[in-house]
Amino acid sequence: MFWACNTEEQHTKFACGRVLHNGLNWAVEDQGIKKPFTEVIAANIGDAQAMGQKPITFLRQVSALCMYPDLLNSPDIPEDAKQKARRLLVACGGQSIGEGSSRTGVMIPIPQYPLYSATLAELNAQQINYYLDEDNCWALNIEELRRALGQARGRCQPR
Repeated sequence: MFWACNTEEQHTKFACGRVLHNGLNWAVEDQGIKKPFTEVIAANIGDAQAMGQKPITFLRQVSALCMYPDLLNSPDIPEDAKQKARRLLVACGGQSIGEGSSRTGVMIPIPQYPLYSATLAELNAQQINYYLDEDNCWALNIEELRRALGQARGRCQPR
């Protein structure tokens, strides 16, 4: 049996970098080597459940409903998640977030978390960058949001 793979998966990138590489090496090194720490905690990969956070079931249910609205008929999904998904779908013109001829644009802050851009690539959505103000404690500037939004309108449909 062959499984169909989303072709957008080919465009996803997840930059793990040197921190993860070194952490993995330290974790498998000979135990006889003294280190200034007792364990390696992979807190950089965004796996909150691995770090003890409870699963974000509600958000996952709403996301699933928005991507596949037929699930709104499922008795297995709580009504509060269905209500939230219905409101979001109405804001998308009644379409699922995966439908439509115009590429959806999603605004993300720069610097950004690599899973944001990887997820947008997987969903074939357009990344709309806005820059946080580093000199002002990484504050959000409304004029910068307006600039990014105006610039993006010609190439995608910001949502």
